[in-house]
Amino acid sequence: MTADHERFLAASAEHERDLRLRANSQRLASLGLHQIERAPDLALLLAAEAYDLAPTDEARNALLSTLDHQSRLLTWIKDPGSDIRAVAYHPAGTLLATGLSDGRVLFWDGVSHQQVGALPDKHTDGISCLAFSPDGHQLATGSYDGSVILWDVNSRRDQRTFGGSRRIWIESVAFSRSGGMLTIAAGGVTVKALDGRAVDRPIFHTSGASVMDLVFTPDEESLLIASVASLMRGSLASTADEIEILPFAPDGCESLALSPDGVLLAVGLPDAMVALWDMTTETRREADLYADGGGALCLAFSPDGQRHAEEHGVAVESRHPRARARNLPCPG
Repeated sequence: MTADHERFLAASAEHERDLRLRANSQRLASLGLHQIERAPDLALLLAAEAYDLAPTDEARNALLSTLDHQSRLLTWIKDPGSDIRAVAYHPAGTLLATGLSDGRVLFWDGVSHQQVGALPDKHTDGISCLAFSPDGHQLATGSYDGSVILWDVNSRRDQRTFGGSRRIWIESVAFSRSGGMLTIAAGGVTVKALDGRAVDRPIFHTSGASVMDLVFTPDEESLLIASVASLMRGSLASTADEIEILPFAPDGCESLALSPDGVLLAVGLPDAMVALWDMTTETRREADLYADGGGALCLAFSPDGQRHAEEHGVAVESRHPRARARNLPCPG
C-alpha cells in the first residue's frame, strides 16, 4: 500500500467520522427543539451536546433558541430519586427548601444551589407544601399524610404537629407576615394562632373547589386563595364566609407567590404560564414569565423580590434576563 493510498484511506475515514458527528449533532438538535416547551432543561442539554459533537447550523440554532426561550433561567435543581412537589425560599435568601414526593425535605444553598442538608424523615407520605416563617426560624411542612409539622430550621427538630388524618391531605400552608398566624388549607382554610391570639378556627369554606395555594396580604387582613375554579380573596376580620372572586385567573390557578413588598403577585395558571400582577393597580405585567408543559405547582419569590422559584425542576428564575449564552459554547 502506497503512502498516497494510506493518506486517502485516512482522509476518507476522517470524512466519514465528520459526517456521522454532523448527523448525530443535527439529530440531537432536532430532538432538543421538540423538547423546548415540554422539558426546557432537557432541550438545553440536548442542544449543548449537539453543538459539542459538531458546531452545525442546526446545533447553533437549537442552542440559541433554547437559551432565548429560557433567558431568565439561572439554574435547575433536581433530585434523581424523587419528584419535587413543593419549594420555599428562606427569608434571608440563604436557603431554598424543596419537598419531595417520597416525604423528604432537602435544603439547598440559595446562591450556589448545592444541597446543604435535609430534615429528618417524619412524614409518612409525600410533601405537598412548604413555608418558612418570616424570621426564618421555622419551616412548616404539609404532607399528603394529612399532617403539618412545624420545624426549627437551625436545629432541624420538629416542634409541633397539626392534624395527621389521612382522610384529607394538606393542600397549602402559609405564615402571616408577622409570623403570628399559620394558615392550613385542607378542604377549607383554617388559621392557627402561634402567638397566643384568639384565632384558631376554620375561616373559609370554598364550596368544594380544591384549594391549591394561599398567601396573606401584607396587612394580614386578608388571604389570597388559589383554587381550581378561581382566585379568591377573603377577609380575616369578618366572621362570615365572605369570598371575593378576583379577575386575575378566570379559569382557576395552581399556585401563588407575593413579592416581599406586596406589590407583585405571581399566579401559576392552568395553561402552564406564570402571570405577574401588580396588586396596587390590579393590572397584569407579564403574560409569559415562565412556561413549562408541566405547569407551575408551587411558586416562591426570593427575599429581594428579583427571583422566584417554581416546582417542576426546580427552576430558579430571574425577573431580569440573564445572557447565559456567554457561558455556553457558541460560535465565534
